[in-house]
Amino acid sequence: MEEKDSPDLSPEENLRAENEIKALNLEMKHGATMFIGEDAPPEIIGEWLNNVTGYEDQYKNAGRIAVYDFIGRPAYATPDLLDKSTLPGEMERLQQLLIDKGIMVIRPDYVDDERYYRFLLNDVFPHEIPDIHIPGMITALDYEDFHPNHPEVIRLHVEEFLIDLLSLKKPYEGLWLSENLRNDHDTITREQALEIINTFRTTYREIVPVGFAPERVLNETKGTYFLFGIRWEGVAHSGGEREVYEGLGVIQMGYEDKVWLVQGVSMPGFKF
Repeated sequence: MEEKDSPDLSPEENLRAENEIKALNLEMKHGATMFIGEDAPPEIIGEWLNNVTGYEDQYKNAGRIAVYDFIGRPAYATPDLLDKSTLPGEMERLQQLLIDKGIMVIRPDYVDDERYYRFLLNDVFPHEIPDIHIPGMITALDYEDFHPNHPEVIRLHVEEFLIDLLSLKKPYEGLWLSENLRNDHDTITREQALEIINTFRTTYREIVPVGFAPERVLNETKGTYFLFGIRWEGVAHSGGEREVYEGLGVIQMGYEDKVWLVQGVSMPGFKF
C-alpha cells in the first residue's frame, strides 16, 4: 500500500498516519495485533514498525533448520563419557553456543544436570526452527513444552488406564498403553504386556475397583513416575474367597507424540 503525505496534515501527523498504515499492513499480512502509544515519538515508532515488518517477512519466507545445524554442528560428548565433574562444564559450553545464536532454553528447577544434558542432545538439537538469525531476536525453547509436567493430565491417564484394566465389562483395548514398555528389569514388547494383562483379567470372573487415591508425580533422570494408593477386590474363576488387594502402586509414564502413556506398572495384585 503506497503511503502519501497529506497537505492538510503536519509532518508529525503525516508520520503518525503512515505508522497507522504500517500497523494495519502488519495486521492484514501477518495477523499481528498492534498498539501504538499516542505519546511515543512517531519517528521511533516508524523505525520499529519497519524492523517488525522486515522480521515478519523474513520469518514467513524462511526455511526450517535443525537447531544443531543452526549452531554450526559443534562436537559434543555423549552422556556416558561424562561424570559429575565434567558434565556441568560441557553443559554450559553447549548452552553458550545456543545463546550466541539467539536460542534460550528454559530449564525447570526439578530437572537435574544429566536429564537436562540429555534433553539438549535428544530434543533441542533435532528440533527445527526458522533458518534466520536477526541480531537481538530470541528463540525460546521451554523444557516443559517438550515434556509437559502436568500432574492432572498424568493422573487422568493413569486413572483411565486402571479403569480399563480392572473393568471386565469389555475387552481391554490398550488405551494409554505405550509401545515402549518395561517390567522391573527389562524392556518388553506391547504384545507381551497385552498378554500379561489379558492373562490377569481372564483369571477373574469379577473385579471390583474400590478406591483410587493419587499421591504425586516423581520426575527422575530415568523417567516420570505416578504414585497412587489403590484397593481392588476380585473373585477368581477357580473359586475361593474374595481376594482383596490394597496398598501403594506406581506407574511409569512417558511423554510420546504429545501424549502421556503408560510404560510400566507395579501395584498390589498386578504388575508387568
